[in-house]
Amino acid sequence: MIDLEKVICLDTETTGRDPRSAEILQLAIVRGDDKILFNEYVRPEYTSSWPGAERVHHISPAMVANKPILRDYSERLNEIFENAELIVSYNGLHYDLPIIAKYGFEEVLRRPHDDVMLKFAPIYGDWNDYYGSYRWKNLSVCADYYDYESSGQFHDALEDVRATLWCWKKMRGDI
Repeated sequence: MIDLEKVICLDTETTGRDPRSAEILQLAIVRGDDKILFNEYVRPEYTSSWPGAERVHHISPAMVANKPILRDYSERLNEIFENAELIVSYNGLHYDLPIIAKYGFEEVLRRPHDDVMLKFAPIYGDWNDYYGSYRWKNLSVCADYYDYESSGQFHDALEDVRATLWCWKKMRGDI
């Protein structure tokens, strides 16, 4: 049995799709028992505009212009990551965790991790003959599959975390 107070679910909204160059604009972290631990917009350090990403998540440069940078939250975030026994995410293994780690939070790469997207692919069962594997589905497909009732809009980190946590719990049989 997993202690839900030791589980964190996280999501980012970023300036782009490439984890090597994207910067975080919003980070949300919710504990497994649904307590919000962190939900902040942050100013990127090197990127001044992100029109493609802005069309998706609606986070404009003006919205983050006067926000702290992510490193300003180092003490708080390090404590959250160090206390986590399990990290849950949706496509975090390939995207969110590498981006968070490049800010100096390498602890996220050392924690056990459940990537709901990877676990959901065989459950959904959309086989790709060319790649010889199941196709990855976006979070809204997974959320619909598990009857998640959204209280907000996808591509907001906090709403995405809530949906991911719901799906993870449904997959485990917790709800």
